[in-house]
Amino acid sequence: MDYLQNIKDIMKEHPGRLEHILGVMDESIKLAEIYKLDVEKARVMALLHDVAKKIGDCTMKTYMVQGGYDLKLHHKLWHAYVGEFLALTQYGVTDDEILKGIKWHTTGHPDMTELQKVLFVADITEKRTRLFEDARIMREISYKSLNEAVAYKLNYMLSNPITHHPYTVEMWEKYKKYLKGSE
Repeated sequence: MDYLQNIKDIMKEHPGRLEHILGVMDESIKLAEIYKLDVEKARVMALLHDVAKKIGDCTMKTYMVQGGYDLKLHHKLWHAYVGEFLALTQYGVTDDEILKGIKWHTTGHPDMTELQKVLFVADITEKRTRLFEDARIMREISYKSLNEAVAYKLNYMLSNPITHHPYTVEMWEKYKKYLKGSE
């Protein structure tokens, strides 16, 4: 399947989202090359990570139920779970590393593989739409230390005064030691 063309087709009315997805793909490929990881898996994961982002709430809820996901999750996280579901059911992706990478790209997870961490970081460090200073700093860090970039992103996420997914908090406990200047 030509994932790139498919994403371009379904996001044609959402050019900003398409730019983000393409930016995540570019950054994921770059990081996969730096860390000698599977570039094709990084590309597929990046292209499909936001495939559900523009689905309406009613349809999103239907997919959440069909996928057996917890409807109590914050609705802003649903697109990641539905993205995993669509990758499996509509795109035929069966690779668990790709599927879990899509599912965890918003929350992180303490057991993420190196490739999944690439997507987790690239989602905030891509150059096409993420132009704020923290994204630039994380991008530079990511070229030298993926784990430090993960720690920086988690610290950034946890500084937001919202309720955080337990995976995010668990991951922070595992990765905070990589943050420069932390205890």
